[in-house]
Order: sequence, then structure tokens, then C-alpha cells
Amino acid sequence: MKKVLSLIVAGVVVFAQTGFAATATYTVSATVPASSAISINAFSVNSVSSVKSGITGTALSFNPLVYQPSLGIYLPDHYFIIESGLGTGAGNQDITIVYTEGANPNTGGHGLGWKTVATFNKVTGPSTEVAITGHPKRLLKDLTGAGINITPAQIGTSLLRMYVGAVTGDATLGEPAGAEVISNADRQGDYNGQLAITATVV
Repeated sequence: MKKVLSLIVAGVVVFAQTGFAATATYTVSATVPASSAISINAFSVNSVSSVKSGITGTALSFNPLVYQPSLGIYLPDHYFIIESGLGTGAGNQDITIVYTEGANPNTGGHGLGWKTVATFNKVTGPSTEVAITGHPKRLLKDLTGAGINITPAQIGTSLLRMYVGAVTGDATLGEPAGAEVISNADRQGDYNGQLAITATVV
């Protein structure tokens, strides 16, 4: 019995001396889905109460214009917000904005593109938005032709928030040079134009 035990012990010692190694390589992975949608929505915002209401359809009407006797101009009681954002999934936005002047009763004068202004911001947090670098406040008439391009480097994954309002003539608002108010100097009638926002996931 002693002899058997000693053989077993010797065998254990030899096994421990020779040793062995094992290697296992695992691939760790995850797939982030690409964004498959962009949502573009417009809202009307009351100038006094700041109440925001969704727009049904594609009509952005400044009516009714209200005459301001102390200023000698017409102003609406609201302005518009247009937002463009990615749906679920990763990606950046590439956005083009083009305005095309439409009906203009001002014979020899300017249409709505000279009397409306756009501001371009990006929303970077729940309560944070900043002006988009390279895109100052512009009259809509300055978006004609090729329009403007807000690149992925400028907007990234952020939400575009574009403000569109009537020119007020208030110098403190930084309205662009050449801006014109709506006044009795304008001919009566219907003025309009088309504002096209095209956003692509890249």
C-alpha cells in the first residue's frame, strides 16, 4: 500500500512540473444602427405668451397682420420655428435651405423675402441652443438660388431649430442690412414664397 501511494505522489509532482497553457480569444462586438429617418416639423409660436403650436400641413401664414400705429408698420402676433432632427440611430445631418420668391404685388418693389428673416440655431441639450457657426441671421431673399448648406461639421447630430419671423425694424435684434418692414408703403395684396428644407442622413 505504501508503494502505491508513493507512486501516486510522484506522478502528481511530475504533472505539476510539466505544466500546460490554454488560450481562448473572444470577439466582443456591438452594432450601432444607422438613423433611418429625419423628422422636419414646423410650429407657430405666440409672440407674447410663447405658446408653441404644431402646424398642420405646409402653410406658414403670418396672417392676420396687425397695424402698429406707433411704429407705422404691420406685424403678426406670432413667428415660426422649423425643426429638423434625426430619428433613432446614429448619423449626422446635411441640410440645404432654399427660398423662392412667389407672389409680389409691389410693382417695382420688393416681395416677402425682404420682409422676413431667418435665424439658425442648433439644440445641443434639453435647454441649450446656440447659433450655428457660419450661418448668421439672414433675410429669406438671401436664401434664393442655391440657398445655404448647413454641413455635418456645423450641425452634426444636433437638432436644427430655425426661427422665421417678420422684420420688425428693431435695431437691437440685429436684423440684416436691407431688411424692410411691412408698411402702408407696400401695395395691398397677397405676398408669398416657398421655403424648402432638405435634410440628408450622412
